[in-house]
Amino acid sequence: MPRRQATRRRSVPAGIKRIEITLSLWYGLWVMNARHSACMALTVLLLICGCNSVQVKVASSFPQDRVKRVAVLQFDQKGYRHTIIDKVSHGVSTAKNRGRLTASLVSVALQDWGRYQVVPRHEIAIRLKAKKLKEEGIIYSLGREAVGKLFGVDAVVIGQVDAYESRFFLMLQSAKVIFTARLMDIATGQEIWKVHVKMKDDYTSEERLIAGAMHEAVEKLRAKIGERAAKPAEE
Repeated sequence: MPRRQATRRRSVPAGIKRIEITLSLWYGLWVMNARHSACMALTVLLLICGCNSVQVKVASSFPQDRVKRVAVLQFDQKGYRHTIIDKVSHGVSTAKNRGRLTASLVSVALQDWGRYQVVPRHEIAIRLKAKKLKEEGIIYSLGREAVGKLFGVDAVVIGQVDAYESRFFLMLQSAKVIFTARLMDIATGQEIWKVHVKMKDDYTSEERLIAGAMHEAVEKLRAKIGERAAKPAEE
């Protein structure tokens, strides 16, 4: 019987094997990087969409035209933080008087709106000094009716600052603000409208963030209050 010839495997040269292994590794890394980049892009998109917001709520039952003159009082604020790890590379800072700064910026935005007669912040300071009163928490210590008489207003804007800070890391600088502002009726204590702001951006300041956010908030308030005022006429 004829002998079966043994089949021999063709041996792959070592150079080609190394090329195949290298290509496989590069392909694997490319797939991993593509997935990672997609995940990072999605994360950044979610952060951008989720971090910055200006929310406005208007009381549907309150007669908005009843409020003519308002005062913006110093906002409540959370703990102070100032950490400079390295003046060149890394640090974070929170303004000590951020409650007063935020109130001033909100006051300017409401003055620009023109809907209300807004008591200037310096006039509030003068009246408080004459009475030897502290502005911080005055709505709780003095009472809303007494505050209304002191400043001659129909409503007051009170609020809270949860974040007012600037950060820097190497060449990247960022600012972050989170605060809530409420317009409260002096006679009833009812909340007339509320604005909640959560903003973070690079290469800017807290003041610019608040000014931009309040401009957006005023436009939303204008639209909502205008809509509610027009509803009775339409009916």
